Amino acid sequence: MLFIKTMCRRVASTAIIACFDQIFAYLWRQGIMTVKSPEAIEIGPDKFDTLEPYELPDHLERGRVLLFPTPPLELPSDEELLFLKEY
Repeated sequence: MLFIKTMCRRVASTAIIACFDQIFAYLWRQGIMTVKSPEAIEIGPDKFDTLEPYELPDHLERGRVLLFPTPPLELPSDEELLFLKEY
């Protein structure tokens, strides 16, 4: 942390962004700061029916990826799709 304080004192107030870039690079090299990949949650038809109303938005707000092996909603028939494409 002494290294970070020394770096920030040397940098003028107009170059604060450059200071943060240097701090981020230093922390990255030291292994202190890492980037975490998003968590994926599989939601099958049986789980979709038992979810509470707040669960899907909570997962999305936390940056999780939702995987639906089968569509949770019924897809339109071929005739309906054709109608929608035409109009």
